[in-house]
Amino acid sequence: MTYMTLALTVHLLFGAAGGVDLVQPGTGQSAIRTAIEKQGAAFAAALSRGDAKAIAAMYTEDAIAMPPDAEMVRGRPAIEKLWADALASGIKTIAFTVVDVQSSGEFAVETGRAMLGVQPAGQPATSQTGKYVVVWQRGADGQWRLLRDIWNGTPLPSREVLPVLWVPKVPRVQVLSGAQCSVPVPASCYCVNQST
Repeated sequence: MTYMTLALTVHLLFGAAGGVDLVQPGTGQSAIRTAIEKQGAAFAAALSRGDAKAIAAMYTEDAIAMPPDAEMVRGRPAIEKLWADALASGIKTIAFTVVDVQSSGEFAVETGRAMLGVQPAGQPATSQTGKYVVVWQRGADGQWRLLRDIWNGTPLPSREVLPVLWVPKVPRVQVLSGAQCSVPVPASCYCVNQST
């Protein structure tokens, strides 16, 4: 039995059962993590340039992005619009901290934290933290691209801010005195203290 036949047999017997995945020399977990961290740096650079098209190009054609409290965004053109809208809302920078990368074959799953620099027009700069899980897919060209992308915010410590909610500006809604928001509030909303 040749080495290739033996390797294929082992892969089919154990890999198909979810146990073992044979990794080609030079493409081990650390090399894959390095490649994914490089893609994260390119993503951050494109975001800081305000380049939604370059960000979208980092996704597969059939990618799905799952922003918080929103519908799934399917496909590269829709993802480009998602990021263009995010940039227009005042997102200026992003910094990723990769917590973990696991891979099998042409797929890798990254878990991490992110820090956003945000400055909506006419408002002071703030930062927001979040967490994410992404699924990367290696294309035929060897390039890792985002296949699935989901993220959400990390709550601020309760001692730093009053609990608040955004209330749409409609007749009969009163802004309660003493309500203070430490997060950007859309122009179409009031900030209201939830504890009253």
